[in-house]
Amino acid sequence: AIFKAGAENADTEDVYFVVGTAIHWMSDCIDRIPIAQIKEEHKQLFSALRFANNCLKHNITFENAHQVKISEKSENQRKNYKSELEGKNIAITLLEILNIVKEYYDMV
Repeated sequence: AIFKAGAENADTEDVYFVVGTAIHWMSDCIDRIPIAQIKEEHKQLFSALRFANNCLKHNITFENAHQVKISEKSENQRKNYKSELEGKNIAITLLEILNIVKEYYDMV
């Protein structure tokens, strides 16, 4: 599925699976970083990733995420998603986030 997701004719389901797995894995890693250690410059980005992860967990497509009624906390995550992630290249952005997460784990 990973190689197929990168192809031009990839099934939407395969793409969501691969991207969703990467987002979920990174979200789990971020959740293990002590909150006090998270730099201010990364808080909105991590919040945005949580929104993407929650959308995928609840089978909400990104195209329809703006129409869903959500809590105030999730609304903040949605705003961060729109400012930090929406419209960006997924592969490049996830690689950038991965590198940021690695920085925190290298500090341990």
